Amino acid sequence: MRARIAPDITAWWTGLHNGLYDNSIPGVSNLNAFAPTPSPNIYYFTMSFCATRPFPKDTLTTQDINGFLALFPLNQVWNPLGVWGRVAAPFQPLGTRLGVLPSLYAALTWITDVANRHLQIMQYFSQIPRPGSQIPRQDMLPLIMYPAYAMGGRGTTLPGITLQEFQQNDGIVNTRSMDGPSTGPVNHGSFTARLAAAAPANLKGIYWNLGDNATIDHADQIGVFTDPDTFREVQVMYMLFAELGDRLP
Repeated sequence: MRARIAPDITAWWTGLHNGLYDNSIPGVSNLNAFAPTPSPNIYYFTMSFCATRPFPKDTLTTQDINGFLALFPLNQVWNPLGVWGRVAAPFQPLGTRLGVLPSLYAALTWITDVANRHLQIMQYFSQIPRPGSQIPRQDMLPLIMYPAYAMGGRGTTLPGITLQEFQQNDGIVNTRSMDGPSTGPVNHGSFTARLAAAAPANLKGIYWNLGDNATIDHADQIGVFTDPDTFREVQVMYMLFAELGDRLP
């Protein structure tokens, strides 16, 4: 059996007709080129998911400061009992606001850049993602926290989209791209209100975004590794989708 299906699996894996390629940046562009306009005979519905939160506006703690000072020789002599960390930490919030002391974000960015420079010298093939405006929520599936962190720090700039909008994601896909293709048309209004007011034909051929969800990550959407409370929420969501589909004329 393996010999029979191996060629097909290889063709699928190395080809361009799979979800792995479709979710890549070139793949998304090719999908837009393949189907540049929506069909006038089809209803299109989308929903956006965000499982990240803003990077905390924290400052360096006493432990952070003393840990850095401990790198220098004779630290125990000129910093007995971590006195400099205890003195400096209370001034961190004010100093950060005035721009004279680094924030936690700035310190983490510097550490990441230093590590990446040395990883490149040692010829490591990958780099550590820099922090961005978004980090994974604590309830996100651990398996997708790393890509969520990486996407939350990706510095891609696109016309009409702020960096923070681009960096919000569900662990696999950035939230901004979930409402529909860039070529549109995408409507963020109430579909049910339009359904009652307009002829059904006028509602087809448009991407109707049903709103943003801030409690479900990418794995939850497909029912993978979902805790019981979230699973019940996912069930309700799909039942509402089914009811909407059943009511379409």
